[in-house]
Amino acid sequence: MKANFLYFSFLFGVGLAFFSAQKPRNSIVEKFNSKEEHKNSGGAPVAKTGAPGEGTCTNCHAGSVMAGASQNILKVLDAGNEVTAYMPGVTYKVSLSLATGNVKEGFGATVLLTNNLAAGSFTGTGLVGTQVSVSAGKHYATHKIGSSDEGNVSWDWDWTAPNTESGPVTFYVASNKANGNNASSGDQIFVSQHIIESTLNTEDDTSNELQFNVVYSNENNSMTINFSALTSENIFVSLVDLAGKTILSRQLGNSTIGKNKAVIALNRSLKHGTYIVQFFIGNKANTKRIMF
Repeated sequence: MKANFLYFSFLFGVGLAFFSAQKPRNSIVEKFNSKEEHKNSGGAPVAKTGAPGEGTCTNCHAGSVMAGASQNILKVLDAGNEVTAYMPGVTYKVSLSLATGNVKEGFGATVLLTNNLAAGSFTGTGLVGTQVSVSAGKHYATHKIGSSDEGNVSWDWDWTAPNTESGPVTFYVASNKANGNNASSGDQIFVSQHIIESTLNTEDDTSNELQFNVVYSNENNSMTINFSALTSENIFVSLVDLAGKTILSRQLGNSTIGKNKAVIALNRSLKHGTYIVQFFIGNKANTKRIMF
């Protein structure tokens, strides 16, 4: 009886030692799994592009947010050639690169119309180091884990322009130059906007029922819009700088059939430079560049 007691005591002790030895290892695995739950295993989350109503990379990364016009270099390419205006329904390659890099890099991008709805679509599955997805009707391109971890500073993806004439579109980009400290602190976030116009909005387009031009008067610090219309519809005009920021927006009432004229006074504090005039009559959009 005593021998049996000693034997079972020995087995109990061995089992206890075994499970005690396994506990630290299980704790390490549990801690590792917990850490992995916070990692974006597929790439950057969507809706962090700095577009109207969206956040930026700072929703996950603690760092400085800076203007990224000189850091985020975005090009729209047609057969390898850069374009500044799109044709409806045509598929282009979008190329994004960073002027400088850090230990790790990533980005998120979307493209919107002036009413902040999706402008066309990001098609395919993404090209160099990217993935594309759709959320709440908007299309997003983001980096892939693997490309950002390896320090890539350029990404490509396909964009199919809107099927109909939709006026200028704006690409919103938020990039992150991370310091690789395995924490969310110390990163650099760059936010930028890139306007692509429509090739149908040209001053010599005589096929468009809405013919309009814009003239700036230095003496009166105003811009005069002359246009013709075949219908009486609501008129709206906005002035946008080349960074995509709306400087001025006005409702101008309804047009009259035939020739129309609208004079819009500008703020004296407005800096001289190049701007985009976005002119809407009903649901028809037109744009012109203006310098003053």
